[in-house]
Amino acid sequence: MFPGMFGKGPKRASKVEEQRLIQRAKNIKENPSIVIPECKNNCFLCKFGRVKRWVKKLEGAKEDKKKLERYSKKGPKLTRAVAATMLLANEGKAKLLATTKTPKGSISYAKRGDAGAKYLAGIQHFNDPLLRLMAYHDYAKKGFYIYSWKGNLVCTGKVDAPPKGYIRERVSSSNYQFNEKKKGYSCVHIDKETTYFTLTWLSPGLTFRVCERCAHDGSNLFIHLSSGIASPNNEKLFQFKGNYLMGCKSDCDKCITLGNRTPVKDSTKKQYFSGSISDKALIEKIVSENRSALKKNSEVFAVGEMCYGKDANSFLNSLKYEEWEKDILKRALKLKGPVLLEQGTVNELLEMVWEKHASELLGVMLDDEATVEDLIKEGEKEHKIPRDIIRQARKKKTELDELSALPSFRELPRRGKFTHDLILHYKTGGPEEALNYIKEINPRDTRMKALAYGFLSAIGRSESHRWKYDDNEVETGEFLSSYFEGLFESSGNDYAHKLQELLKMSGSTETIVLKDGTELR
Repeated sequence: MFPGMFGKGPKRASKVEEQRLIQRAKNIKENPSIVIPECKNNCFLCKFGRVKRWVKKLEGAKEDKKKLERYSKKGPKLTRAVAATMLLANEGKAKLLATTKTPKGSISYAKRGDAGAKYLAGIQHFNDPLLRLMAYHDYAKKGFYIYSWKGNLVCTGKVDAPPKGYIRERVSSSNYQFNEKKKGYSCVHIDKETTYFTLTWLSPGLTFRVCERCAHDGSNLFIHLSSGIASPNNEKLFQFKGNYLMGCKSDCDKCITLGNRTPVKDSTKKQYFSGSISDKALIEKIVSENRSALKKNSEVFAVGEMCYGKDANSFLNSLKYEEWEKDILKRALKLKGPVLLEQGTVNELLEMVWEKHASELLGVMLDDEATVEDLIKEGEKEHKIPRDIIRQARKKKTELDELSALPSFRELPRRGKFTHDLILHYKTGGPEEALNYIKEINPRDTRMKALAYGFLSAIGRSESHRWKYDDNEVETGEFLSSYFEGLFESSGNDYAHKLQELLKMSGSTETIVLKDGTELR
């Protein structure tokens, strides 16, 4: 009944503790027969028949110290503990106490006679319906069933037959507001779709169902219902199973998640019946065990607690992704098949297929194998997550697209090269990269600086850099600004001609030569 009990070394009792112990001892002295359970089975041979005879002896020796001392060392251990406790009442003091552990914490008791720790502790705490069962532990090991609750101590012999009064008291004192059903009790949410566990009390045929919303972190329903029972094995009096239910966003003919529900692991049952995990922790384990099984052999698409059945499109639409990522995610799903995601993030999905299929996923966006391999190697080196790598790939694709839209040159004069490189940095890396390029080149002649200021004016960054340019460079740059704007939007040979026109408007006489040898004027 109380595993792990053992006596501790003596300690000095506080005055209050001593007074309470003596008062309980006096109650036993006044009515020692209360330790005899009420019989509810009419056994042919009552296990407590010998105890009854010894209790009569104790009743006749209430004030006889010598007899009580003798009775505390002979006879049934239960009556030895009663005799020892009656001695305490007569002495009126208990300066030194021992302690023992119970599920309700450590308790103190006074050592007397030869009864043993659990008998002494149980009798000296007889006012507590649960603690007094320590004195009946050995009877339970021999096959007897004893039930203890407020004002009642009942023995049903070797028959598991919990009294109705015990059942009512345990149910009413639980942490749950149960709705009473025909064959048991349920929390208020069971009729709705939910995850719950079912604890079945076998002998009375009662089921108790508690859902994940109601399950208490500080409650263990099995321990609560069985704590007032001393039996050969309380665990065998009950059975439980888990009911894991996901939210449904599909119209499957048959629910796959229900059909593949995973039985509760033996290790989880052991933890629950030992009282080491709560009702809430039990629910969490039921969810975890079922989700692990679904992940391992998934036949559905699911995110968190929501199942999309075989509907890959609805599953995909539930994820938070950018539109340009959709084709890559479709390929990932084609490679992975049905999948269960915990967080429902893009990266969570990518990571499931990345190790084997990174090249194929990036290939959806880039057809340059060398660039793809470089991105993968760089990502591994810098420990980037897959989603960051595909973002890098998108940036690279943008750069390549921008570059492919521009013409090739055989010869670019100095100012033409500066302007063209400035445009490339802007198109592939944005304003900051272009600003860094200007800083790196640090143009010094007036026409180059006018070109730089014209670019800054076109992208709206001229004000913060005005102090670096003289009035003539600013005036020319502002004039060139519109030509830069036209250059930003052009491509192919149109870009080449507009670049040549920009150079001419800047006052340069330089000539651009295309790759095919054509000179622009």
